[in-house]
Amino acid sequence: MLPLKDAKINLLLELQHQALKLLLPAGSEGALMLIMWHVGEPLSKGSSKE
Repeated sequence: MLPLKDAKINLLLELQHQALKLLLPAGSEGALMLIMWHVGEPLSKGSSKE
């Protein structure tokens, strides 16, 4: 069993991966940047909302 923090990071990375697969065929660079920023932000801040 993964520690909760690692599980959260893996989930975020999986969501990012799924989003990229959806966005890349559309060529939506603006949305791609938004996803990258949105997914990266929680990782850099850590889990401060808990």
